Amino acid sequence: MTVFDPDLEEVHVREHPLPGSARFFELTLAGGTVLQIFTESDSSDSHLAVLPPDADTPVVNLRLSKAEAIILSSLISGVKFVVRAHEGADTADAAGPSTVKLRAASPAVGKTLQEIEVPEPAQAHVLAVIRDDTEELLEGDVERPCQVGDRLVVVGRPDALARLVRYLHG
Repeated sequence: MTVFDPDLEEVHVREHPLPGSARFFELTLAGGTVLQIFTESDSSDSHLAVLPPDADTPVVNLRLSKAEAIILSSLISGVKFVVRAHEGADTADAAGPSTVKLRAASPAVGKTLQEIEVPEPAQAHVLAVIRDDTEELLEGDVERPCQVGDRLVVVGRPDALARLVRYLHG
């Protein structure tokens, strides 16, 4: 993932899925120091390592609780959106973002974003693809078909969004 703001320098975070429910996050700081977070949701074997520039051995290796590992990895893996309707608003008018990880049974696998048939296009949309094998936060190649493991960024009204997510799961 790359966070880009024209007023800020680029910051790259790599997220690597591991077997089971484990995840590995790596953030390289401007001076070359690397932060690594390993999360394992099924055990207490999560940790944060700090490696100085050009080093293979961490100078800091902290054991993390499950909650600490989740919070730290969420902080470095990207912006999380929480959409709340203003007080008194009809929640049916709210629109919220979400992501859907594609499974083998998904009807989106093998299709480009433009080819995905959204059940209620006036109420929900597929906005982008997030892939772990690219440097960019969002896939820039509009001709590249979706594949198992891709995460689709979707947005929509609550009921339509729920139906779109079910449809995309296959």
